[in-house]
Amino acid sequence: MEVARAGEVTGVRDSKDRDGAVLTFGGRAWTGFLTAIRAGRLD
Repeated sequence: MEVARAGEVTGVRDSKDRDGAVLTFGGRAWTGFLTAIRAGRLD
């Protein structure tokens, strides 16, 4: 997985499929996602 910031959005893609889809998240969504991971809510 690759993660990159571009201005106000964060892009995520599969590093093995560079031509595949890219998911983009706004700042709030990305922060919420990281918070959920750290809290173990997405295990």
